[in-house]
Formats: sequence, C-alpha cells, structure tokens
Amino acid sequence: MIHIHKTGGTSLVTAFGQLASKTKGKRLTSYQPRPNTMPARKPPQVQNRAFPHGSEARNNTGNFLDGAVKYRETWGEKEHTLFAVVRDPAERFISAIGQATGAYGSVRNGVGQWLRDECVKETGRETLRCFVDVMMNNGTWIEVHFTPMAYEISFATMNKDIPVAVFPFDQVPTLLYELNQNPAAKKKDGKKKGYRKSEVLTNLTIDDYDEGTMRDLCEVYAVDVLLLSRIGYSSNCDPFDKFSQS
Repeated sequence: MIHIHKTGGTSLVTAFGQLASKTKGKRLTSYQPRPNTMPARKPPQVQNRAFPHGSEARNNTGNFLDGAVKYRETWGEKEHTLFAVVRDPAERFISAIGQATGAYGSVRNGVGQWLRDECVKETGRETLRCFVDVMMNNGTWIEVHFTPMAYEISFATMNKDIPVAVFPFDQVPTLLYELNQNPAAKKKDGKKKGYRKSEVLTNLTIDDYDEGTMRDLCEVYAVDVLLLSRIGYSSNCDPFDKFSQS
C-alpha cells in the first residue's frame, strides 16, 4: 500500500498491522522516519523495522517495488500488488488543514502554531481563503499533509514504471472490510470534537469555498486534478479542469 496522507491511510496501515498480528504474519514498511530525539516521545522500536535507513533501505525498497505487478491468479514468490487511495482535492485540503494545524500526530510538526495564528479566522470561508493563499505563496511543501497526491505516489514508487491500483476515497470502508477490519473505523476523525485545534477547523466543509478560492486551490493542485482526470474520477475541481477542456 502507498500511504497517501489524508486519504484514510492511517486506518489502512493500522488494519494491515492488525491483520499481520492476527495471522502471525509480517508487515513490511519500506520507509520509517528516523528515531525522534524529543524526550516526550517514547523511542521507536528499531529492531522491528523491516528495512533500515540509508542506502540499504533504498536498495531494499527498490527491490520490493520491482515485484509489483497487476492483479493475477498465479503469483511469483516476490510478486505483489500495490494500491493507493485518492481523494477529492478540495475535501482532502480541508482534512490536511485540520491535521497540519496541530491535530494528533502533528503537534510537533514545527508549523502548526504559525498556521493557526496566520489563518484561523472567524469564518470558514475566510479561513480557507487564507490557507489557499499560504499554499500559493509558500508551496505545498510547507507541511507534509499538503503534498499533492501524485507526488506522494511518485515518491513512494521511486519513479519506477510499475502498476498501482488506485481506489477512490469512498472505497476505504470496503478496503477495511477486505482486511477483516471494521469498515466504519476511523483512526483519525477530523469531525470528532477536540481532534482539531479550533471549532472553525472542525466545522470546515466544502460549502466554505467560494468560487475564487476553489479555482485557486485547484490550480495549486493541478497535478492531482490531472491525475484524477486521467483515471476517470470526478472532483470539485472538474469545472476548473483545464486539462479535460483542452
């Protein structure tokens, strides 16, 4: 699985881990962040990592990716499928805002407080306008959860020419069911009271975009608009999709 941020990835990663535990199997993780030296956090269990850091990790990951094939009835020893989940860019952006501003798992990302001070306004409309302006002025690299989905897929596959099955976000419950987990499970629920850092962030919806903000957001995520267009998935960016109109 390619973990694209804010597309149900944490729930799916957790489901794979639980499945591995129940079946006495092994979950291979091709990337893990380096040990966090912050004293408030428990040191990670290095010995449980499938792949180490550095060039050896890259080589192991590359070899693993070389085994990616389309779904088939007969499998080679090192063959497997890869899948990813994609989401409407406008909906995903709202979720990314809630996470990047200091929700659980991102409290110490280094920019959460600044983002809140800069852009959490009295209304959802003003708040979304400000966050889109931040992306336009600073780029999506300002925080990992804002990274375009197409870039995450490209990074995770090391730009290799390999097949990736892409599912829409509304199929996450089905994927969880196939992994023998509760289809309604949400490891990170932005609408849960207290999860996000302010009521304005909790209550953000698609209706808070005005036409100009939506147009600018779709321009920022043009590479994702193109990806969704090419694989036949619709989104709130369709009216501004210059690729399908050309």
